[in-house]
Amino acid sequence: MTDSMRAVIVFYGRNEFEAQLARDILKSAGIPVIHIPSLSTGMFGVRQTTRVAVPEEYVDDAIEELQEQGLDAHVSETPRWLSAFAETARDKVPVHRNLRLPRESHLWRVLAGLAAAIALLLVWLLLGKR
Repeated sequence: MTDSMRAVIVFYGRNEFEAQLARDILKSAGIPVIHIPSLSTGMFGVRQTTRVAVPEEYVDDAIEELQEQGLDAHVSETPRWLSAFAETARDKVPVHRNLRLPRESHLWRVLAGLAAAIALLLVWLLLGKR
């Protein structure tokens, strides 16, 4: 997502119906909506709020449109502790696209042994059925 397409949450619905209503209002006003899935909604019977987001440059228009329709639209700031946690995690846990284990590592030997055992098991099962 580019900086100009950074998602900003403008509406929190109590359920998926409210969120869909807000999405429909924004789409009919010509304001693009960015989909933010609600993975925790309804899990284990616990209701969670649903979120509606728009690109950063449409925030003011989206809030105005939703408030005109009687919905409680606002931008809530990300809690400082969450931002600090994200920055710390990004610094401490580097993401590597190409993870390679050195052949002399213990984990590589364990995984290679496991792969060999699975291959032997498959050969035994295939030859044992003949």
